[in-house]
Amino acid sequence: MENKELLASAILQTLSYFDYFKYPLNADEIHRFLEVPSTPVDIQNCLLEMMDEQKVSSDGTFYSLYGKTPLFERRKISNALAMELIPRAKSVGRFLYRFPFVRFVGISGSLSKLYADEKTDFDFFIVTAPNRLWIARSFMHAFKKLSFLFNKQEHYCMNYYLDSDHLQLEDRNRYTSIELSTLIPVVNSTLYKRLIRENFWLKENVPNFHLSQVVTDHRQMMPVKFLSEFLINLFFPSRLNHLLMRITDIKWKRKWQRAGYPMEDYDLAFRTREYISKNHPKNYQKRVLTQMDKKRVNVFGIT
Repeated sequence: MENKELLASAILQTLSYFDYFKYPLNADEIHRFLEVPSTPVDIQNCLLEMMDEQKVSSDGTFYSLYGKTPLFERRKISNALAMELIPRAKSVGRFLYRFPFVRFVGISGSLSKLYADEKTDFDFFIVTAPNRLWIARSFMHAFKKLSFLFNKQEHYCMNYYLDSDHLQLEDRNRYTSIELSTLIPVVNSTLYKRLIRENFWLKENVPNFHLSQVVTDHRQMMPVKFLSEFLINLFFPSRLNHLLMRITDIKWKRKWQRAGYPMEDYDLAFRTREYISKNHPKNYQKRVLTQMDKKRVNVFGIT
C-alpha cells in the first residue's frame, strides 16, 4: 500500500474510532490520535483529497466519516459546555489531592476530550503513594458517599488508581493510548511527566503525541494531610491496605455476579491489585475495541 493510501486508511480508522462516541475531530486531533507517523501538512492535504472523494465530511473545522454532518453542531455545543466545566473539575481535583497518600490527580473520561453534556461526570485518574492505594481510595470513596446527600456524586468519579511504584498500564491498546494521551493533569506535573514517560509504549499507538500540557502545581503545605499520613503509618498500614483491597474485591465480585456479567470479563472491568484499582462497570474498553473490530476501515470505506 502506498504511503498516501496508508495515511488515508489511518485517518478513516481514527474518525471511525471517535464516531463510536459521535464525536468529529479537527485536523490537529486527527494528527494527534493517528496510528501512523505523519505531519500536519500531510493530514491537511490528505483530508482535502478524501473530501473530494466523499470519504470524509467537514464543516471547515471538524471532520467525520462521510454523511455525519449533523454531529458538527453537537460537538460545538459540547465543547462550549466542557470549557465551562473543566475549571470546576480542576477545583474538585485539587480538593481530592488533599486526601491522605494522594500524589497525583488528573481529569479523564469525556471531559478530558472536551466533551460535555447534561449527564457528564467528573472522572479522575489518581496516583497514590506506594502500598497506600486502598487506604487513599477508601477515604475518598467514604467522602463520595457523603456527596450523595448533596446530589454531587457525579463530581467525584474516581475510577482509576495506580500507585507511584507501578505507573505502567497493564492494558496497552488503542483505547488506553487515547485515554492516557488525553489525560488533563491537575496536580503534580512531575509525576504526570513520569507517568507518560514510563508508558513508553504509548508512542506505538499514537506516534504523533507530544507531551505539551502544563499544570500549575497546587502542592501547598497541607498540615492535616501530612498529620493523617503520619498517624496512619503508625498502625500497620500495609496490612490495612491489603485488607481494604480484599474487602472491596469481594464486594465488587458479588455485584458483578448479581448483574449476570461473565466472570472472565471481571478483571478487565474491575482490576484489583495492591497497586491498581480500576472500576469501570460499563467496561467501555471491551465495548469500544469490540466495536472497532466489527467496523474495520480501509481506503475504500467501512467493511
